[in-house]
Amino acid sequence: MVRYYCPYCNPKYQFQKQSLKGNLICGLCGEDLVKKPYVRLNQIIALVAASSLLLPLIYTFIF
Repeated sequence: MVRYYCPYCNPKYQFQKQSLKGNLICGLCGEDLVKKPYVRLNQIIALVAASSLLLPLIYTFIF
């Protein structure tokens, strides 16, 4: 299932509605909802940073 969110409203209070055209809109403010990406850039950066710290440690224990 594709997740959609309103960039303007608090995510705690959001609910989705469908417009007459079939688009998903925010139930609070009426703006169009934006598709949430599956993998974000900060997740990729965090994985690179964690692997740069953990891979040398694993390498020293194995070899």
